[in-house]
Amino acid sequence: MYWMRNNQEYMHHGTYCCGRCTLAYWRHYSVGDFEHKEEFLVNGLRVMKSERDGKGKWRRFPFYYSIFTLLDLNLQPAIEELRYTRGAMECYLEASRRGSYAEKRRAILEKALAKVN
Repeated sequence: MYWMRNNQEYMHHGTYCCGRCTLAYWRHYSVGDFEHKEEFLVNGLRVMKSERDGKGKWRRFPFYYSIFTLLDLNLQPAIEELRYTRGAMECYLEASRRGSYAEKRRAILEKALAKVN
């Protein structure tokens, strides 16, 4: 019963316990066949917007995982969040190094920048 009560609260806000879990929740929710899916995701994206730090990132949400998740959400608020972080993505792209993780991050940034340009 405890989980159900808390789950209703999460559904109302469109978030989960932390930023990382919220992003995973959104990814799962976006591909499923759930009632009120768009409303849930838009509510969560409002929370993300309120967590902006003014430097192209968010306080609660990990940077690269956020961008990776936003790429898959075909919603206007998700595009707005990608636009918000454009400057930070460009800086990270310039400063990226070599290596397997760097290549994956580069690919995510390039795809996101192409989506908002």
